[in-house]
Amino acid sequence: MSPPLKRSGGLSVSPERSHSSSSALSSHGATSDKFLGTKKQRLEGANAQKKSQKPINRGAGSSSSSTSFQRQNSRGMESPGSVIGQNPAQARNSSKKLLIRPFSTPPQMPDEYFNQTWENELLVAIRAIQDKKPVRFSYEELYRKVEDLCRGNKTTQLVAKLEAECEKHIAKQLQHLEDSALSQEDFLVSIDRIWEDYFSELLTIRSIFLFLDRKYVIHTTYEKNLFDMGVQVFVKQFTARTKIIDTSIKGIVSLIEKDRMGEVIDKSLFKRLLTMFASTKMNTSQLEQSILSVTTNYFRVKSLENLQENDIVTYLRYVERQMSLESERISCLHPSTRRALSVVLEKNLLVSHLSSILAKGFDQLCDETRVEDLKLLYRLFGVADLHDGCDAYSMLRDSFGEYVREKVDQIVSNPEQDDAMVPNLLDFMDRRKVLCEEAFANNEAIEDFSKQTMEKQINKRQNKPAEYVAKHIDHILKAGNKKYSEDELTSTLDKLIVLFRCIQGKDIFEAFYERDLAKRLFFDRSASRDLENNMISKLKVECGASFTRKLEGMFKDVDLSTDIMHSFRENRRSSGALGGIDLKVNVLTTSFWPTMAKEELRLPRELNDCQETFTAFYLESHKS
Repeated sequence: MSPPLKRSGGLSVSPERSHSSSSALSSHGATSDKFLGTKKQRLEGANAQKKSQKPINRGAGSSSSSTSFQRQNSRGMESPGSVIGQNPAQARNSSKKLLIRPFSTPPQMPDEYFNQTWENELLVAIRAIQDKKPVRFSYEELYRKVEDLCRGNKTTQLVAKLEAECEKHIAKQLQHLEDSALSQEDFLVSIDRIWEDYFSELLTIRSIFLFLDRKYVIHTTYEKNLFDMGVQVFVKQFTARTKIIDTSIKGIVSLIEKDRMGEVIDKSLFKRLLTMFASTKMNTSQLEQSILSVTTNYFRVKSLENLQENDIVTYLRYVERQMSLESERISCLHPSTRRALSVVLEKNLLVSHLSSILAKGFDQLCDETRVEDLKLLYRLFGVADLHDGCDAYSMLRDSFGEYVREKVDQIVSNPEQDDAMVPNLLDFMDRRKVLCEEAFANNEAIEDFSKQTMEKQINKRQNKPAEYVAKHIDHILKAGNKKYSEDELTSTLDKLIVLFRCIQGKDIFEAFYERDLAKRLFFDRSASRDLENNMISKLKVECGASFTRKLEGMFKDVDLSTDIMHSFRENRRSSGALGGIDLKVNVLTTSFWPTMAKEELRLPRELNDCQETFTAFYLESHKS
């Protein structure tokens, strides 16, 4: 049954016309007989009003008499208050209207009803839930009671009593725990049980007070819902007890230390406790500082031990594994604590030991082209590079640049190994390319710096690299070199062009290349005319048309000489005068071919005759 309400105000009737008959009274839907009077009283009031009405004249000559009124229903009879003998329209116009005005003040719920509902029903249900006992009332009935109290403007009192009861309950639980003498592990188990029980109870209680939560608390001056209010009550009582706070934090830190040492712990309990601290946001700074202090001390010692005892790859894998384990271990902590712990971990495992890591075995990893291990190193250096004041990538760039400098210097500066200079440089360039592209993820700073270092070191011997690059190309293009396929030759020439870009003495290269090309053309030792043209095209792209003008002129002279010899052999008179000697003559343009020392030769008579015969043919053919 809905609670009784005290009401003030009521119904007031104002007459519209003085000659209208009395109207029927209709009761307001929200009022009861208690406020409007009994039916008998209403009828008596209506009869008294009838007697005070004046008689209505029916027309001239009619005698004055009192008019009787008859109430009609809505089934086609005359309207209420109509005069006998009048038509319905006239009766409607002469009727009185009933005006219903609102209450002057809202209805008030008696305090007695509020107190009885709280003490006898809601409080009993709350305590039964907290004590894990059956609730005598249905949740729907309790929900309706809360709704009635809210509609009776008892919201503020209801929230205050609910908060006080939750605070009283959790204070009792925590005080009992504080007074008990439990071991550290049992203490943590008890804390976890109290929190889990309180969390479950709070959800059930909120379901009963859901109307209060949704219709009033959220939409009024309260900043939090009932569940958040309950959590704040727990935090208030928990943080007010120093012994509980200190013991809980020490217990959590102890679990972390045991887990790091490989001891078996209850990880589900550990994660629930971290979740409790993170979700309630209580004493985050104190817990954070305790964990950070222990973590710093632990990994400062462990990192030094592992770095001294293991090689660089083993240590890097140890760092990666520890970072993964710590990330999983602290996943339930507050985000700010997780970030702070990650910073501490990275500083002690990486930032403090970057130089030692590079000095311990970086060159060996590069020599053996251990791409996967170098990928790990590059990835971890990227993590360290994010720290303020730590330029890990620059340290890696400088170390790799120094490695390149040393290796190129060993190849170029040793005169005893000049013949192997170019093949060794090509091999090293391949290794450097793989390391930059795969291990160092195409890092532009590392790529550019190592390339500049290599070029500088190659040109330390000035002309020698240019000379031996030209000789190596000559070796590749000679016909006698049968150990390469055509694809391998093309690939090798591409690499040589890359090396050619690094050398500064390109004029020295040009001189040696012209001399070697002349020999290949003179003695017909070229492996392939296509490869020769391909090489000249590459040089033309690199150095321009003026660089290859003489080289192209040499090929034109060779082609022209071939045509001349073909015409010479077709001339029977000239070819018959050779006396069976197979003569081959090259007609050369002086400006295209390298300068050669002139030597006086004393030819046999037969060769002198051949020379004179060809000279006569050539002059005859070109006398125009």
